Parts: sequence; C-alpha cells; structure tokens
Amino acid sequence: TISDEDILIIKVYDAGQGFDINAIPPPDFNALEDRGRGIFIIKSLMDTVKYERINGGNVLEMTKSLRC
Repeated sequence: TISDEDILIIKVYDAGQGFDINAIPPPDFNALEDRGRGIFIIKSLMDTVKYERINGGNVLEMTKSLRC
C-alpha cells in the first residue's frame, strides 16, 4: 500500500485570471508558438494534476508517487 510518505504533493497558488486546464490542447512542437508546453510537461511527469479556483485565487495541485 502507498502511505502519505510515499506521495509528493506540490501546490502552486496565484491570484491570476485562471484558465480551464482541460481545455488546453496538446502543444504543436513544430510551431513557433510556445502555448501549452508547460502544462503538457507537468501532465506527462505527474500522476495527477488539478487546477481550481479557491477564494478568488488559483491552486495548481500536482501529485507524484515516490514508489518505484
């Protein structure tokens, strides 16, 4: 079983405009435009990614199992 000690949780808080994380299309790596690459990388590396508005701000929560 996985315990709390086996999971890395990272939360990033900001007060920006916010966005719908599920509406961001995968990036076109052949295009010059840089949009969506960061979210693509985060989703590729982490086990779960959640983004929500809380109390007028935004929280990006990423989790990763530390078990090999």
